[in-house]
Amino acid sequence: MILPLHLIVLANLLPLQAVFAVHHQARSVDDMLSGLDSIDNQLGTLSNSLQGFEGGLDGTLAALQIQGQTMDLVHVIDDATAATNQTSNLNKNDSITLTNRVAKLQDVIFSTLDLLEAKKPAFDTAVLGVASASILVKADLDALRSSTAILGRAIVQRLDRSLQNLGPLLTGNIDFHFVHAIQLYS
Repeated sequence: MILPLHLIVLANLLPLQAVFAVHHQARSVDDMLSGLDSIDNQLGTLSNSLQGFEGGLDGTLAALQIQGQTMDLVHVIDDATAATNQTSNLNKNDSITLTNRVAKLQDVIFSTLDLLEAKKPAFDTAVLGVASASILVKADLDALRSSTAILGRAIVQRLDRSLQNLGPLLTGNIDFHFVHAIQLYS
């Protein structure tokens, strides 16, 4: 019996599939907390750059650096979301630990957004081509808001059922601050 060529090729490739298979490792609350720590660290880096930002023509390069740091933050948030999505539902103790960490992170998020709002006049004077850097900040804020909302929903889904009703309190307050900053840059 002569087998069609595609069946022979398929039969030879199937064993290779096991060699190249990517195994997704189950994650834990520690991975979720590590992701939040990474977000905290990146927010600190961004805040440090914002504090020294003065705008103007000399501030154009600094504005681009801040924009890069903001995109790094988006990627860190997306990585934390991926780790959260690979985590099983948490027990009550782990859920409490995680919600406390998110509550602490809120203060850092709020202070960074407040700093971005305070630096609006400086971003208005940093020129990128024919427009001010404020256009980039608004786009970055939109991206951060979206990634943060996705992470928030993923975290709430992993919480113990008895604590899931706290989710809107945490995520809603963060989203409110993003909306306020976005409106300022609109």
